[in-house]
Amino acid sequence: MNGCGLQVVLDRKDRIFTWGFGGYGRLGHDENKDELVPRLLKFFDGPNRGAVMIAAGSTFSITVNKLGELTTLPQDVSKRPFCIGWNIEPKNALQ
Repeated sequence: MNGCGLQVVLDRKDRIFTWGFGGYGRLGHDENKDELVPRLLKFFDGPNRGAVMIAAGSTFSITVNKLGELTTLPQDVSKRPFCIGWNIEPKNALQ
């Protein structure tokens, strides 16, 4: 997905990689710096944390994980993606 200066990719192992303009935490990493190559978002790399859907915007991105939790990037003040919902059914989300 392309989000105006940033790229967000979901791989076959349900991991998220981001790169591009990293200002304001929009890439989801601990640092607010630009990334020139794809970098794994560690928050989504683990049991039941893999993503099943992503959407990239110009100032933030949205993800849905395997548990149906909806999260946004940039990160909140605790340095974790901000969970804004749950029980999203990815198979029905695009219908």
